[in-house]
Amino acid sequence: MYGGYQTVLYYLVLIAQEVNKYSAGETAVRFLPMGAVGFLVSLLTGMVVERFNVKTLLLAGVGLCMIAPVPSCLIREGDVNL
Repeated sequence: MYGGYQTVLYYLVLIAQEVNKYSAGETAVRFLPMGAVGFLVSLLTGMVVERFNVKTLLLAGVGLCMIAPVPSCLIREGDVNL
């Protein structure tokens, strides 16, 4: 799953820098919210694991990781004007 995440992240950075012509710093600023959300989710994961069945959480996580790259695959030329 981590490899899939890194692949999607790599292509999102390429889109930001090559298609939208953002500098490395501008791209990094745009990715800060993703890091903040990841930090908060990692803090909340401990509480969630205590309340729910771990197998169910693992299946939900795998399902989300399978669905997450789909929007990136559907990008067409002209869709990334931010």
